[in-house]
Order: sequence, then C-alpha cells, then structure tokens
Amino acid sequence: LTELENVILSPHAGGMAYNGTMRGLEMSVENLESFAAGSPIYVVAQGNRR
Repeated sequence: LTELENVILSPHAGGMAYNGTMRGLEMSVENLESFAAGSPIYVVAQGNRR
C-alpha cells in the first residue's frame, strides 16, 4: 500500500482533528433533536435488521 500513488495511510485517530470533532458533535445534536421530533437522521441500522 505504501507504494501506491492513490492510497493515503493515516493513523486510526486521523479523523480526530478539531473540525472533525466539532462536526461529530453537531451531528449528534442534530440527531438528538430529530429523534425527539420523531424523525431521526444518521440512522446506522434499521430496526428490522437481523
């Protein structure tokens, strides 16, 4: 992988930059507000999955 020009390797915490953390917090608040209103967004798994 290190030899390929179209591959970028980053540490596991590569997304933990300030902007990424703030966006994650914003998404959490948006999802909580939407859930409270009865229409959650950013649903990871539907209830009918087995």
